[in-house]
Amino acid sequence: MSRLTAELDAPTFQVLRDGAPTFIVTNGADGLPHTALTYALAPDAKRIRFCIDLDTATYHNLKRDARAAMQIIGADNRVCLVKGSTRVARARLQAKPSPAALFELQVNQIHDQAWRGVTVAPLTYTWNELNRPLMQAMEQRLFAEMRADENMLSKMTVYFVRHGEVEHHQSDVELTARGRVQAHAVGQELATRAAASDAAIHIFYSPVRRVVETAQLLTETLRAAMPTHAERVHTLQPDGALENVRFISDSARGLEEPSLLYAELNTPEFLKTVSPARAEFFRGFWTSDDPMGYWLTHDSDGGAETPADVLRRLQTRLREIFSSNATDALFILVTHSGAMRVLLASALGADPGEPDFCELIVLRSAPESNVVYLTYREQTVPYALF
Repeated sequence: MSRLTAELDAPTFQVLRDGAPTFIVTNGADGLPHTALTYALAPDAKRIRFCIDLDTATYHNLKRDARAAMQIIGADNRVCLVKGSTRVARARLQAKPSPAALFELQVNQIHDQAWRGVTVAPLTYTWNELNRPLMQAMEQRLFAEMRADENMLSKMTVYFVRHGEVEHHQSDVELTARGRVQAHAVGQELATRAAASDAAIHIFYSPVRRVVETAQLLTETLRAAMPTHAERVHTLQPDGALENVRFISDSARGLEEPSLLYAELNTPEFLKTVSPARAEFFRGFWTSDDPMGYWLTHDSDGGAETPADVLRRLQTRLREIFSSNATDALFILVTHSGAMRVLLASALGADPGEPDFCELIVLRSAPESNVVYLTYREQTVPYALF
């Protein structure tokens, strides 16, 4: 049985609460799985920390792919495989005799692999009598170091959230009833993720109605879900960097969000006033089954911001966030599909298509000074921001 989850179930957490040996499975450069034996410890139900020797195949696989699965074997026939995205939590551990780094796995899926009628023994190291006291002492020092949070790298996390469902994009409309449910649901999901830390939560939004409403609803849900920590959720703030691709109707008015210009730009009279190439772009955009995909692949002849323009302002904002002095902070950036697709195309190398309403992109700080880890639909990649 497999299930998506934001946290370990109670029996699995019990296996890892005090630390235990586990198998770690990573994706090799040859496309084949690679398995190694390691120590793991769960500081809470949402994260698993594990140590990996430097300059090993597993270490290089994690640095390249930032995903892993962990085979956990405990008492009472507890056998499961936990999958998730990973990051380096500490570049070098002191307690382990061989040079090793501490990684952290963010739980997102659990596979129950227990067999009925079959009993398994917990995974453990058995030391010979001569080395047992020394190695057991090393294990306890290692688990203490893995459990400690001091000197951990910055835990900056940024969530991009697309706005909730709307009936159309032809004016500045509010969310549908379903869109409001989606906004509450993503607020609940973010509250679950935020509960694992004491991070201050900063929420920014693109200033059009559908995005503002989404940001307000998820904020209300966050505060309601964390009644004793509601003060962690800071006041909502508008952010121009998160705006959708902007169109231009005339030079005097400047750039505006497409839905605000639909009624004006989508008329024969207006299209006669602009160049044929720009008119063709506007017609193609409004009639396309995938307007944002059309914008990404067609020249507007100066009628709209280019994908490079939008990416530039998003990257500038992200650099500001990840370069700030906050050591444990969570940023929620509520925006549009166009902005998200530009960012994803830059990180993944290709446009993945339209994100769902209220779908997430997650960016986490990395030990390298010039990159972050970007996760989208269970794919994690290192992304150079600087």
